[in-house]
Amino acid sequence: MDFEVQGEDEDDHVRPFEFLTSAESLHPFLEKALHGDAQEPSSKRVLHVGCGNSTVGEYLIRTFRVQTVLNIDRDKELLNQLRRRWERQCATSDPSSGPRCDDNMAFQCVDFCKEQVDAENGSFDLVVDKSTLDCTLCSDRSSAALLVEMYRLLGPNGVYLVVSFHNKELMLPLLRDLPGADWRVDHFVMLRQMEDLCPAAQNMSTDHFHQPMDSIPSHPSSEETCQPSPVWSTGTFQPDEQYHKSVNVFLCRKQSSNHQMLPSSRLDPEAIYEHIHRITDAWYQVHDPILTPQRRSQIEHDFAGRQHVSLSEAYKILFTPEEREQLDYELFLEDWEAFQQSHPGLPNHILSLTTAFDFIEEMQ
Repeated sequence: MDFEVQGEDEDDHVRPFEFLTSAESLHPFLEKALHGDAQEPSSKRVLHVGCGNSTVGEYLIRTFRVQTVLNIDRDKELLNQLRRRWERQCATSDPSSGPRCDDNMAFQCVDFCKEQVDAENGSFDLVVDKSTLDCTLCSDRSSAALLVEMYRLLGPNGVYLVVSFHNKELMLPLLRDLPGADWRVDHFVMLRQMEDLCPAAQNMSTDHFHQPMDSIPSHPSSEETCQPSPVWSTGTFQPDEQYHKSVNVFLCRKQSSNHQMLPSSRLDPEAIYEHIHRITDAWYQVHDPILTPQRRSQIEHDFAGRQHVSLSEAYKILFTPEEREQLDYELFLEDWEAFQQSHPGLPNHILSLTTAFDFIEEMQ
């Protein structure tokens, strides 16, 4: 569903925001995805899912000269900003060296977790997902809908490129073992490159951070030291320096045998939902639990023998100051409301100790 730009302001020069890492830092992965077969990049069709106002699409056209880039997001204003910036660049660039300004950059406002992208099955050779899947994992249904749709849109030998801040042990089985998906998944780790947030990173070379994780040597190296690590290891949210500096990259290449994109070859949404639910439950409850014995003991101590505490006090007891920076009180109340809906009969404004434990385990 393309839309027209409304209320265009010539002085509206919005600075692009790159979540997780810059477009330039992804160059080795984009190159691997686009050069993985005999087809030239100039004939490749790319989908940037959850694009925001990122420069990834512009970088793909400038650097790889791909045929088309479709930017999709559910935020119409961000798409307007992206379109306006592209039009300004086209208007001021040298046609012989600047970005081509024909129909190779498109924009579509769509909530890809609720509706289909306006494109045929197998329309794209590359789908770029820079933490969009991450953002949907708080809802198994949303992430299932996203994965089903991205798989539908990938053509034979197409690549779903996922950049994720989540741990490899969570994301790799989720993608690799996706029910019905006939693709090969390769995992890499890289350092983030955030020009807007960290000016020093602008001069950081990333060439030596792009080895497959299975090929990393056994002796200490920069790749090993920058691997993402769990942040709940002590039962509280304690992100270390590595957590902020590194991300995982997954290249999911669809097998070329899928040359017929028939309806029967599409993924089963219910099977995908059950798979995601099982994988995420196993990870958060077994591999990286928030409710550790130490945390349980601290919560019991803070309840101080009281049968119930108010929601506002429970919020301070259940979450550390660092965690409350990630989960503000309004979001906590939304989680509490969702928990109440699945547990009828709970009081509205107070929590018991038992309910507090159940809430943390279920809402993690």
